Amino acid sequence: MYDGLLRLNIPRRVRLVAYADDVAVVFVAKHLDEIRSLFDITFEQVNRWMDTVNLQLAEHKTEAVLITSRKVVETIKLRVGDLEITSQPHIRYLGVMLDARLNFKQQVEHVSAKTSAVVTSLARLMTNVGGPKQSKRLLLSSVVTSVLTYGISIWADALDTQESLRKAGPVYRRSALRVASAFRTISEEAVCFISGTLPLRVRAEERRTLYQQRKTTTLSAQELRTEERQHSILLWQLQWDAAKKDRWTHRLIPRIDVWLNRSHGEVNYYLTQMLSGHGCFRAYLHRFKHDNSPECPSCPGVIENAEHVFFECPRFNSQRDLLESVLHQKIQPETVIEVMLSSRAS
Repeated sequence: MYDGLLRLNIPRRVRLVAYADDVAVVFVAKHLDEIRSLFDITFEQVNRWMDTVNLQLAEHKTEAVLITSRKVVETIKLRVGDLEITSQPHIRYLGVMLDARLNFKQQVEHVSAKTSAVVTSLARLMTNVGGPKQSKRLLLSSVVTSVLTYGISIWADALDTQESLRKAGPVYRRSALRVASAFRTISEEAVCFISGTLPLRVRAEERRTLYQQRKTTTLSAQELRTEERQHSILLWQLQWDAAKKDRWTHRLIPRIDVWLNRSHGEVNYYLTQMLSGHGCFRAYLHRFKHDNSPECPSCPGVIENAEHVFFECPRFNSQRDLLESVLHQKIQPETVIEVMLSSRAS
């Protein structure tokens, strides 16, 4: 039915965009008077077409936004039938907030608030101790990703600003914390890595590239997704190597592809403490004033952190010796993950 609408002989600087029962009319002009003139001509033609197909425009649902790069944001009044509408600072079209500057700040605010409510609801299902396994947690977290990144191929640039990243980033991080069953003090870089969750900005860039290349590439959709995911992993690896926080995790697992492509093993509340260094270690507890000393009770003068507990402390020599005898090798921070991933028995 809408083919007739889209084929109307409208002015060159006007474009009609239709999806389902929503139609957007885009005008390109330098002056407000030009926009009014173009609008009146286009509205008359659209209204005439609607009469021929026995449709009626919902005037009270018609909205307008004036997109401009001028320092002073102007407004414009347009006559829609018997109703006069005034352009708004932002409008919602197909689920995406379009604002006068096209910086998508309102979109980031909207999806961040909506996603935060989703994360809060899902958090009740994903407690740190107990609850579903990591694979199921990842599935649940995909709901969060879908809500937060809706239309992100269009507004990915908004995440280049710290203001927008400060709104969307913490919400995304909360979801990754639930997947990894992690303490909330872990950095975003480490928790995304441990949980196997693609960092938000890397995911945004991947979605944008897929959208931009889908009409020009000779690759199939699956081949394009595979290629872009490989590129995303490389970009993520560069960021992981350059990250300044949680270097203990990087020391244990320097390569992202090895961790993501493992054939077995899921993280939980206890393993995540070892991988992150954030957990029931006196150094960590003392840092947040939950213990009066950061030192190991068995090793005076030695800080009790994840490395000391798992690889050095004599309290656990018997367990460590038994493990090394079964594995036929000495475990060290640089090799322990490699050993764990070598077989299910390990």
